[in-house]
Amino acid sequence: MIPDLRIRLKIFRYNPERDAEPKYMEYEVEADPKESLLNLLLRIRDDIDPTFAFSYSCRRGVCGSCAVRVNGIPMLACQTTVEKVVATFGHEVVIEPLSVARVVRDLVIDSSSLWRRIISGIPIRLTRFERYVAPEVMDRDIALEIQRYRKCITCLACLDACPVYSLDPSRFRGPLAMRFIYRFVADPRDGLDRIREACRNGLYLCLVCDACTAVCYHGIEIGEAVVKMRMKAFEERLAPSRLVDALEGIKDESFGNPLWIPRDERSAWLEGLSPNRRGDVLIFAGCMASYVDRESVRALAKILEIAGIEYQVLGSDEYCCGMPLYLAGDLSGLRMVAEKNLKMIRGLNVRLVITPCPSCYRALKSVYPRIGIDLRSLGLEILHSTQFLYRLLNSGKLTIAKPIHMKLTYHDPCDLGRHEGVYREPRELLRAVGAELIEMKRWGPYARCCGAGGNLRIVDPELSVSIGITRLCEIPENVKIVVHACPTCRIQFSDAARKARLSIENISIQELLLKAILS
Repeated sequence: MIPDLRIRLKIFRYNPERDAEPKYMEYEVEADPKESLLNLLLRIRDDIDPTFAFSYSCRRGVCGSCAVRVNGIPMLACQTTVEKVVATFGHEVVIEPLSVARVVRDLVIDSSSLWRRIISGIPIRLTRFERYVAPEVMDRDIALEIQRYRKCITCLACLDACPVYSLDPSRFRGPLAMRFIYRFVADPRDGLDRIREACRNGLYLCLVCDACTAVCYHGIEIGEAVVKMRMKAFEERLAPSRLVDALEGIKDESFGNPLWIPRDERSAWLEGLSPNRRGDVLIFAGCMASYVDRESVRALAKILEIAGIEYQVLGSDEYCCGMPLYLAGDLSGLRMVAEKNLKMIRGLNVRLVITPCPSCYRALKSVYPRIGIDLRSLGLEILHSTQFLYRLLNSGKLTIAKPIHMKLTYHDPCDLGRHEGVYREPRELLRAVGAELIEMKRWGPYARCCGAGGNLRIVDPELSVSIGITRLCEIPENVKIVVHACPTCRIQFSDAARKARLSIENISIQELLLKAILS
């Protein structure tokens, strides 16, 4: 028999008709680990405080009415066990109403008026322009695709988790609207111009960070739907001009990157390093590490040299991985750069490709196969730098000379974490160097995006940096060092800290590890 858990709940309480401002009341209760959070709330109401108000109905994850914030993360109370809450957040838990609508009382929000506002102006019924002729048979795959996006129970958790919607709901209607529109885009019977509708409601403002999917009870992949709609939008020349201009820089032979920096500057990070054409490991640096965050990839190369690993580089011949093209919906452009990278890598006779960039890692490992280009078919292993460095430490090829005893926090990049599931290795490396890791308010699969994802840094730099500032607000108190496993995130954090006038040191895991090895 599993023993009961003792849990302390700090619950938001507010009655607008009576209270001048909200307050929090604490309740300490014994709970069965398998008991739902909703059942815990019911016990508090029935046994302790009958004035406590919250929403619920089905208790089976069907109605979506019991969604609440648990330590800042939206969750369905009826489907979240006490065991999961304690494992994720510990024994002290803060429960609040969702932040996306007006509070009616305590944990109850005015969700109906919010839903009406989100779909305002969007045709809500399937609109046919072709006459129905029986029997009408739909392709099975299309039917399944539509069904995937009809599972939404409108619990509003996705809206609460969305970094863009929280700052600019007037321009970006949020993941709920994107899911709603895509349901019709995927349906060949609908005759309306849903793609222009999606663009009007912020299609290109989505970070494609999958924070919405992480909190969705049904795991609806709204980011995937956004990319599919962008593919159609790109074909119809509806992509923002600023974004199209950046993509041209990738496709231009003289540049090969979205920053429009000359190709011959791409190899500047190699100064003083010793790549070897006989090496069976390739460092795929990526655009941001090659041109902006050079110290992160230099540190990676130095660590490999210390470990006695012979490595190759593409240098100035390296192309962008194509991730910005994929996220913009430019499939032909993506295929062009993917084929160029495939051709160059095939000629190197390497067994392993490592990259310090999560976007490059995701592109090479998971996105390329979607367009029929799979590097692993060449016998190649593709790893993010943190995975490879962790492997070197475990095998004894690297030794920590002097532990670095300092308090720091780690930011989970979306492409490395939510998209590729890499959470353990970066944290194990930080523990190996002796650091005291203090997690941010939202971390792991619930980590907030830095604001640079989905090409938003290109499309709307000001909004992008504003989202970065909100992420900075989640840095734990008395922590002044943020460790990164992504060059873009590091640059974004630095820009946000400058704008917010915050004194924060941003450092890559590779640099921190190198310091511990050389000490």
